[in-house]
Amino acid sequence: KMRKIRLFQPNSYIGIDFLEKKAEVIKLKQPEDTNVFSFDIDTHNGKKTIAIANPVIEPQNAIKLELESFVNAILTNSPTVVSELDGFLAMEVAHQILEKINSTSILV
Repeated sequence: KMRKIRLFQPNSYIGIDFLEKKAEVIKLKQPEDTNVFSFDIDTHNGKKTIAIANPVIEPQNAIKLELESFVNAILTNSPTVVSELDGFLAMEVAHQILEKINSTSILV
């Protein structure tokens, strides 16, 4: 099984392994990056410093936290963490992804 997501940004890479509960952040070093492993590389644009961090991911039950937050919003008459509009838009994106998968025929 593999449950990973990789995010690429102009000056960084973020890898998250949901199954192993691990994360890795590789980016151009910033002044605030004081407690991270870093090294220098030479590029055609000069020397760059790369910083590598492995943030600690605390074990949590995401479904339980979501349900507790939802129940709390109902009991206290407060806004939910995710708005109705954001939830609707997320469902629209999921539907578009499913439509794209179903419309693409790939021979394996």
